[in-house]
Amino acid sequence: MIAAGNSNIFLNGKGCGHCFQACWQLSHFRFIHCSQKPYCSGKPINVTVGDKCPRACDKVPYHFDISGYAFGLMAHQGEDHNLRLVGQVEIEFKRVPCHYAATKIAFKVSPKTNQSWFATAIEYTNGDGALSHVEIAHSGASDFSSMDNIWGAVWKKDINESFKAPFSLRLTSGDGKTLVASNVIPQNYSAGHKYSSNVNF
Repeated sequence: MIAAGNSNIFLNGKGCGHCFQACWQLSHFRFIHCSQKPYCSGKPINVTVGDKCPRACDKVPYHFDISGYAFGLMAHQGEDHNLRLVGQVEIEFKRVPCHYAATKIAFKVSPKTNQSWFATAIEYTNGDGALSHVEIAHSGASDFSSMDNIWGAVWKKDINESFKAPFSLRLTSGDGKTLVASNVIPQNYSAGHKYSSNVNF
């Protein structure tokens, strides 16, 4: 499930892709669990940060904006409607490793990609969900060159006509693990399309 976080969660886009377990009411950074009596079951839910919560969310140190469906999952059976009516509840939350089961890392090419600029959003990253470094290699290249993180999970590279696909991408996670998605962006790739790799952390 996707959640929006306030400034201390979203971290100017660096928090995009981080996973949290929530369980409404404690106060450590990064575990979500609800204790709003009598409605909350205490059962935690897992969410992935995918957006920035509006400015009003910064009135408290940490704030998650979640869906009504997610609210319902934390309620005792038959109490989901009542919990939603509460609106804002105290939670416990902690950061947890992201786990997308058998799903592999995917690369969604930016619709604005052209012959001189390539950008991609990187999705479904297992582990800590953060990438500290992304590099790209074009067809026939033996070396990788660095990409720039421009927003959240989006990384870009200024290119020229000699920088031809297929592209391989080398990813370094926040905890220092590295993997390569070889030739994941095909020769005839299209802007706006998503391409799945066969790797994940």
